[in-house]
Amino acid sequence: MTSANTDSVQPFFWDNYHDTSMGRYLGQRENAFIRRVLGVAAQPRRLLDVGCGSGQMTLPLHDAGLNVIGLDMDPVALAAFRRRCDAGPLVRGDAQRLPFADGRFDCVVGIECLQYFDHRWFLQGCNRVLGDGGFKRSL
Repeated sequence: MTSANTDSVQPFFWDNYHDTSMGRYLGQRENAFIRRVLGVAAQPRRLLDVGCGSGQMTLPLHDAGLNVIGLDMDPVALAAFRRRCDAGPLVRGDAQRLPFADGRFDCVVGIECLQYFDHRWFLQGCNRVLGDGGFKRSL
């Protein structure tokens, strides 16, 4: 990529806040959540990270060896994710109409994203894509 193209790359909005006190606090809480997920006896095998943004949660889960798919509607967020890492599957899709088969996942996480859509549709979709005996954990 040339420097002219690099200059025209649109940054993902939330990435501007990683190094602020609030961004560091949120990062600590998200990492604590990841440690809890990884610390259970029966780790989830198939995870969906809804509202994955630029991969703040998805990448550590992927790096820990979990099969995780990131979902986001924002093409700028997904492009920022790909600039950070080209590993792991990403899907551009709507959290209110999850584009996955029934029972596909053992765990669905959605951190800092619920304010962007109708909770009822999102939770119904999570229930549909979460398999029997799915991993349920709250913050």
